[in-house]
Amino acid sequence: MTDAVTTLHIAPRHFWLIVFLTCLLALSLLTLAVLRQVGRKVQKTPWDHLSNAALTGWLILGFAWTGLLLLSIMAAYNLLWPWKETLPEASGSMPLGAGALVVALLGAPWVIWGTWLKHRTVAFQKEGHMTDRISKAVEQLGAEKTVKAGTGEDDKVTERTEPNIEVRIGGLLSLERIAEDSMRFDHGRDHIRVMQIICAYLRQNSRATNLEPTHPPFKSRTPRLDLQIATDVLCRRKPAQVEVEARQKYRLDLREVDFDGMLLSKGDFAGALMMGCRFEDTDLRNANLTATNMSGSLLSNVWLGEALLLGTNLNGTTMASDGFLGADLSDRVAVMISGAIMPSLVIELEEALAFFGSPATRLGEDNDGKMLRAALWTAWEAGKLGALLKKEGMYVPHPERVPHEHLTFLHWEPFISLDSGSPRLIRWRAYHNLTGWPHED
Repeated sequence: MTDAVTTLHIAPRHFWLIVFLTCLLALSLLTLAVLRQVGRKVQKTPWDHLSNAALTGWLILGFAWTGLLLLSIMAAYNLLWPWKETLPEASGSMPLGAGALVVALLGAPWVIWGTWLKHRTVAFQKEGHMTDRISKAVEQLGAEKTVKAGTGEDDKVTERTEPNIEVRIGGLLSLERIAEDSMRFDHGRDHIRVMQIICAYLRQNSRATNLEPTHPPFKSRTPRLDLQIATDVLCRRKPAQVEVEARQKYRLDLREVDFDGMLLSKGDFAGALMMGCRFEDTDLRNANLTATNMSGSLLSNVWLGEALLLGTNLNGTTMASDGFLGADLSDRVAVMISGAIMPSLVIELEEALAFFGSPATRLGEDNDGKMLRAALWTAWEAGKLGALLKKEGMYVPHPERVPHEHLTFLHWEPFISLDSGSPRLIRWRAYHNLTGWPHED
């Protein structure tokens, strides 16, 4: 018994045509894969990301492909035509050979094209489904309900509308799920949109109407449940989601939000915009407040244990009561407090470089304004004389010319007006390595 062996009769001139078509097909598939990967990374269509030279190269490749396709069709016709003339009349089949392979190779691009079109159709359907999910969740955020109550007078019943908290919580949790699904299916394209919606919800529903601290006796206030859930969603963002925001230089916009009594512990608010906010009895323990702009805000009984405060902008803030409760002022704090009112804050010499202020800063009795202004003026005069000493990476006036009680403020700005181009501020930021994102756009 012998094994049957099937051979393909391929002439050398046809063999190289098949090899070239195979290589061209493989190159086309590789090109498609590369373009898809580029489009995912830059969040744009691949063609928008290519340079003019690259586009020219792709056009040349397209013309070459079209020409080769036409030549291949002609070669296949010339290859098959002699077989048609020489086949016996009784033969009902064509021997398998080079012609069949060429036909298969010519048909492969159209099969791939059809598959790609089906894939794009499914992708568009997914995008439409995601849009519908976002729209439905946003509608839930505005849900209200009618509440009837008796007045006790002539059995009259009054009606009033109030937020439907349960439905709104459902909408917020749906948005959180959409943001997570976006990270898995479209590389976070819809994540930032969801964050914008949640931040806008907090700005509209928890607006800080005043920045005056509560007078004693202090009473803790419980936030509305849907507002706490909204902040919980922000705090539960995963590192991959924060990375998407950093890549697109997106900052959480939480300006003028009332955070009284809220739990923001362990939240990542690096680079967030929190100007004019109200923080009273707010839990910010273990929060990342790197480069967070909290200027002009109220901080009263704020818990900051293990919080990261590198480059945090507290200019013009009012810090009532106990100041930095539980904050580690060693290596996790480098804050700007120009124009801030912090009567309970006393800065010791060993903690001096953790703060940067100006004569407009109001501190505790041990750092009274008169001493502060004298220290800054002395520093300015000594600096003009050129008696500078590099100490721990900071240029400060020679300590022999300055009273010991003034040494704490020698690196501060001697003028009331403080701008980002101040040489002393630039040196202070460089000393703490406050460069790049999120410190700079």
